[in-house]
Amino acid sequence: IPTRGYIAGKPVSRWEAADSDNIDIEYKNLDRPGKQGWCTECLSGPKGMVVRLLFLILLFCVGLVFGYVIRKSTCGDSGVSAPPADKFVPIQQDYSDTVRQQLQDRINHIPNFDDSIKVVTDRFPLSGVGNTNGLLFFIRNWLATYSELDTASILNYTVQLMYPNYTLEGSNAVSIVSGNDTIFQTHTNQTNVHPNYLPFCAFSHSGNVKGDLVYGHYGRKVDFERLTQLGVNFTDTIVLIRYGKIHPSNKIQHAEQFGVKGVIFYPDPHDYANSNDNSGNFDVTDTWWLPGDAVIRTSVRYWLTGDPLTPDYPAVDGIPRLSADHSSYPTLPAFPVSYNDARTLMEDLGGVDVPAEWKGGLGVPYKTGPGYTGASIGHEVELNVLNEYSFREIHNILATIHGQYEKGWRPRRTIIFAGWDASKYGHVGAYEWTQEYEQQLSSGAVAYINLDAAVRGNYTFYAEANPLLYDVIYEATKTVTCPEENHKGTVYDEWSRRLKNSEFSADKPWIADLPGDSDHSPFLYRLVYGTLNDTLDYFTTFIDPNYTSTQALVRVVSDIVLRLSDTAILPLNVEGYSHLLDRGIKGLEPHEDKLRKADLDMELLLSAKKDFTTAASVFRQRYSTINKKNISEFEVRFLNDKLIRVSRAFVHSGGVMSQPWYRNILMAPHPENLNEEVIFPGIITALLQADMLIFELPFAHDSK
Repeated sequence: IPTRGYIAGKPVSRWEAADSDNIDIEYKNLDRPGKQGWCTECLSGPKGMVVRLLFLILLFCVGLVFGYVIRKSTCGDSGVSAPPADKFVPIQQDYSDTVRQQLQDRINHIPNFDDSIKVVTDRFPLSGVGNTNGLLFFIRNWLATYSELDTASILNYTVQLMYPNYTLEGSNAVSIVSGNDTIFQTHTNQTNVHPNYLPFCAFSHSGNVKGDLVYGHYGRKVDFERLTQLGVNFTDTIVLIRYGKIHPSNKIQHAEQFGVKGVIFYPDPHDYANSNDNSGNFDVTDTWWLPGDAVIRTSVRYWLTGDPLTPDYPAVDGIPRLSADHSSYPTLPAFPVSYNDARTLMEDLGGVDVPAEWKGGLGVPYKTGPGYTGASIGHEVELNVLNEYSFREIHNILATIHGQYEKGWRPRRTIIFAGWDASKYGHVGAYEWTQEYEQQLSSGAVAYINLDAAVRGNYTFYAEANPLLYDVIYEATKTVTCPEENHKGTVYDEWSRRLKNSEFSADKPWIADLPGDSDHSPFLYRLVYGTLNDTLDYFTTFIDPNYTSTQALVRVVSDIVLRLSDTAILPLNVEGYSHLLDRGIKGLEPHEDKLRKADLDMELLLSAKKDFTTAASVFRQRYSTINKKNISEFEVRFLNDKLIRVSRAFVHSGGVMSQPWYRNILMAPHPENLNEEVIFPGIITALLQADMLIFELPFAHDSK
């Protein structure tokens, strides 16, 4: 948390067994949730308080501190119950520009930014090991020193993770071999800064395989199909694949489908080192580009469900676990290497020339393979992966500011800050918490803001968001001065100039779709990065030397938090979903013939979309013209209930066909690219699988 301006929290309880701290979310039961509709079940807390609005915001660049806003409902003396017919209760609290200004003025102590980031980057976090655990407890204790926080606590879950074998030399490496002789072996820890951190792909299959090398470009299905057209036989081969375009787990899925024995990942200089040609003549020294010995870690698990052995349930004591069949894991070994090592692997590759657009920046001929030529003819690649499963305790940090009406400013709605553990294993910590409190969040959560990569550059402000939140982001960026010295306008002004919106609103800046693989995933799709070079020195030298971009971002986020926690009528624009539906229907237009042949009429979907657009427009017009002086707290609550139920209308308890772990049938990760969000995922999945039988059910759901 970078300044003593706007911070939150204090401990939480299911925690009561370990701490004496309390929170207003009560740990009730672990029953599998039933079908969700417009009205989900209310939950009562110990004092009869109903679950609150949630809003989550991460303040650390390394993915440690998030926040939520939980809506206060009726019950008890802290909620808003129906007043007597002869009593009018006016709005008790609303968004105040004065409070906004006071809040942003307090975000001005740059040394706090530096101190906070130093604490985090001093320890390289790998989930489930002592170094990370010590960091988390340090942060919990640090948060507890802030008087503004009501609670600051840690929640524990016991989950299945994976680690490389640290003791057996060469147990995780790629080699070029000739018979029993090793010609070359990849470098696994050149800097020795973190001797216990070895490159590995989380949840990769373990094994030792040997075969001819094939260059697989980005590992997309179209890339494998193109290689087949070029005459490549994948029997007994190991494929070298560039990072980018699609998620690593999908690259492995495609490799499995084409029968390869193993996968090697690398970051091509063309994508990661500003190399615009294949000369190899580039220098990343003293630049922000990825150095040649850096290895990118990743998870290759197919499904995002939290702990692999307790899908749909939190990994707490008393929950039965599945047998370790690892059905959501790859069946072939995978390993990451640097682009320096990839260059050596590619130098003498045989086969034919790859298409021009496949060439990268290694400075060697890009050939298809399989196998080597010239002096290296007969050499093979050996891939050795020895990863071990281990049950480890992970820790989520949660801190709160309770929302209530009282003398002196407090947020109208409760704000919860949270930090998720095991994010690089597939966002396990975030999934476990949402699974534990699924019913409470389903009935009360309003918004989630994820900042696990808060400051990635200094060119412009950038956002990925659900359409309901577009207006909130636009308005918040208009309140913060642009951090660039030569620009006198606001963050919004510079954002509009540099990232124009070409799709729906040409007069507003572009907001991107949410990617599927991030800590927001369990909130959006269930409920509705890094290398060893990612250091403090790198951040302060190349990204944000004076912390001006960080300061501006925190001010923007603080106003987003304030608007969502304090505005009486929630500032959610339901018309944003109309644009989302338009884009989804546009994506289906090329497949209209297939739909017609399956006796599935697009008119059903078009009609539903038209009805939704009309209703959203009427609703938006009505609540945007309300005179707040003439509306009661009870009417505000009724209106807000309708607003937050819009996204819930697209949640189906049966989940998306072929991807039941995602329950949002309007949007979900693309079945062939976990990094990409797709509209109408059930329909898209059926089209990709060319299976009209499984197509009918998701189409029926998506058409409602």
